[in-house]
Amino acid sequence: MCAKIALRVWEGKDVGFPGDELERHEDNFEKLAIHLLSEYKKELEPSISRIEKICENPKEYKVEGNVGDGI
Repeated sequence: MCAKIALRVWEGKDVGFPGDELERHEDNFEKLAIHLLSEYKKELEPSISRIEKICENPKEYKVEGNVGDGI
């Protein structure tokens, strides 16, 4: 359903929403997206920092086990 609405908007067709209602939902969607991405950033930041350190000096990190060992 959302894809059909997006396609109609992209094609410049009327989707049956008054402009102000569409703008109100657009603002809510933007706020939700910002909130979710901020939470993901908080959760993933420590892992991203560790990965960056490993990429900078891979020889300092020893990987134990082999791929497929269930580690």
